[in-house]
Amino acid sequence: MKLEHIKKAIEEMCSLPTIPAMIGKISYVTKDLEDENAFEKLHDIISHDQAIAERVLRIANSPFFGHAGQIHNLRQAIMFLGFENIRNIALSMSIFSYFTRKTKITLLHFWKHTYEVALISSRLAKQLGFLNEGVAFLEGLLHDIGRLFFLTINGEYFKIFNEKKLLEYEVKLFGCNHCEAGMVIAEKGQLPENFKEIIFYHHNPLDAKEYKMEVLIVSLADAIISRISPCFGCDSHISDDELKKYLNSANIDENILEDLVIFYNENKESIEVFYK
Repeated sequence: MKLEHIKKAIEEMCSLPTIPAMIGKISYVTKDLEDENAFEKLHDIISHDQAIAERVLRIANSPFFGHAGQIHNLRQAIMFLGFENIRNIALSMSIFSYFTRKTKITLLHFWKHTYEVALISSRLAKQLGFLNEGVAFLEGLLHDIGRLFFLTINGEYFKIFNEKKLLEYEVKLFGCNHCEAGMVIAEKGQLPENFKEIIFYHHNPLDAKEYKMEVLIVSLADAIISRISPCFGCDSHISDDELKKYLNSANIDENILEDLVIFYNENKESIEVFYK
């Protein structure tokens, strides 16, 4: 399967009513912030998809947003988190939800890994004071969207899901890697430019362009999770030297790793609640 075939497969999947309808509506109502009815419109769109609404509420109640367990409905979520966060969460979940419905493969390991990366990304963002925690979380959550797409179109991908040379195996199987496929999905899904760059460069963060620091944060989170919580689905098998290079490029002290381990252990319960 070549890259053009991957693009065609994505085009065919995204030409179905579900994705463009949901994404188009969310994008439209959140762009026009002066619309006095925008709040009700956004609430109405999300509330009509139970799977997406549930995930939005779970994310809204995650500890890093500062409202753990306090948000009980979509109206509260929209008020607390604001349109930009809700828009990105809803877009992310609409894409995830669509692909999840298209595959019969159990995806608990996928959810666990992406949520862990998102959690560590948000923590790094807070420690560095460089990026909004909520944005960092969503960037981490979406970084592997290309892998979810591969699982959707070819069950054989599951057999190489945990290979150390995953990108090479993906090219042999699909004609492109999950970063390239993810970029196509991000473009079709109208995701912001920072999300696109993270999806495309998270395995080569030093090659990133405009959002290099954001890519480094997610790449570091991915690498750290692969070390402190190795599981089926981890795909960032970088060496100690590469890890140090990433840390140095982001001007991050190695001692920060100890804090991240503590933070991870303190938040294991929130991880489990999210991906179940």
